[in-house]
Amino acid sequence: IEETLIAWLVATNGRSDCSLTLKCSSFNPTKTGMKIKQMVERSHDRAKEMLGESFVSFSPVLLCDKILQDQFIPEFYMNSQYFITASKGEAFNLPLAEAMYYGLTTLAPAEGGHTLYCNDKNSILMAGQWVKAGGVEGNGRYDNAGGWYDVNIGTIVDSIRYCLDNDTSKEAASGQAAVKALLPAIRNANLYA
Repeated sequence: IEETLIAWLVATNGRSDCSLTLKCSSFNPTKTGMKIKQMVERSHDRAKEMLGESFVSFSPVLLCDKILQDQFIPEFYMNSQYFITASKGEAFNLPLAEAMYYGLTTLAPAEGGHTLYCNDKNSILMAGQWVKAGGVEGNGRYDNAGGWYDVNIGTIVDSIRYCLDNDTSKEAASGQAAVKALLPAIRNANLYA
């Protein structure tokens, strides 16, 4: 989350026409709220450092540190335009599928379980590299316990800027269709009761 926040702050430097809602929930909201506040402060410092003299201002960041009840999830997505995930280890990535279902332009790593339904025609895929656990870099896939796919901040910044500067409605519509087509398979697999 922190790298995505830093990337957003850098990509939207000086813009007042956009904001970011960070959805970070936990079963301990007080502890999570304190951690998120510290993360936002660190992210502001890091983004200013990355921007250097080109820093103008940050776009607003709204924090949602509560677990959303099911009836509020549609409103959460329908009040958004983009969904960014730079997760290093999601399997299916249900929030990404939900965002696509509600017609958001999605930005996601080029590797991961979500590539079952997410591709370069219906999402903005961000290239990265496989990193072996313990910080040793390498090429190729690792087993679940052995590594993750890492997208660097610069790639996330470039992807956000691309979305803000271009019409991505075609990708969003294609993503929505892809996820809706996947729903019968999900229901048949009894993933949802």
